[in-house]
Amino acid sequence: MNKRIIKILISIWLIIALFLSAALIYGIVYARSNGGIFDIIAFNIGPLKIQKEETLSIENCNEIKLDFSSEDIIIYSTDDPKLKVVQKSSNKLKENEKFTVNTENNKISIGKAKASRNINILFFGYNRRLIELYIPKNYLKDLDINLSSGDIVFDSDINLNNFKCHQSSGDFNAKNLKVNSYNIRTSSGDIDINNLWGTGEVLVTSGDIKIAYKDISEYTKVTTTSGDIKLTIPLNLSFEFHGQCTSGDINSNFQLNYENKRGTKANAKVGNGPYKKIDVTTTSGDIKIQQ
Repeated sequence: MNKRIIKILISIWLIIALFLSAALIYGIVYARSNGGIFDIIAFNIGPLKIQKEETLSIENCNEIKLDFSSEDIIIYSTDDPKLKVVQKSSNKLKENEKFTVNTENNKISIGKAKASRNINILFFGYNRRLIELYIPKNYLKDLDINLSSGDIVFDSDINLNNFKCHQSSGDFNAKNLKVNSYNIRTSSGDIDINNLWGTGEVLVTSGDIKIAYKDISEYTKVTTTSGDIKLTIPLNLSFEFHGQCTSGDINSNFQLNYENKRGTKANAKVGNGPYKKIDVTTTSGDIKIQQ
């Protein structure tokens, strides 16, 4: 094989390698910004079609639990007396890929029978999957969500007792979330809550947090390792604030007492009491708290 042919072959393989690298990067970025589902390339996305639908009684139910791997989840409130689950997909699902329901010990557990990684290496067949959950307005008990990869959206006003949500990768968005207690955690993704009531913790490893509180019943603890935190507090709320960041700034529209020259540690006491506790920490990022 002469040198000219070798050079041509090397050039061809370099082009292929560059193309595959670009495809990989595009797929990761696209998946991250469009539902958190890991597909390498996503050119041919078909319309979402219903794959399974089920209606469930919530009588004597004290907890609803969702456990999925690579789906987006949208939660609505409904005037209907029964809980409804709708599973949609851009591709036809096998029976063992459809959700299952287990009801025992006053708990409704909804999850996927068989976990699949939902990965397509090249151009065709990106498969978006969606779970729609319709919760009756008269359900005021507990909700627990576990999701490996995907976004969670509360598209309606939701009233709950205890709310837990653990995500590995994906964004969390809620309009009006009124709960007694909450524990919201995601490893990689942003959290954005328009109106939040209750007491609890919000934790992100990598991502921004934006919360507007309507009320804090006892305390709130907000933490991110890498990302900015922006909190809005009601004007009529008396609170005690403690904020700390390793690399970043702490700012507010009320008086802060900075505990060091770098301005990375601050506290404040606002109002006349009794005081609600607000603890905010970020390792790399800014903190902004305002009324």
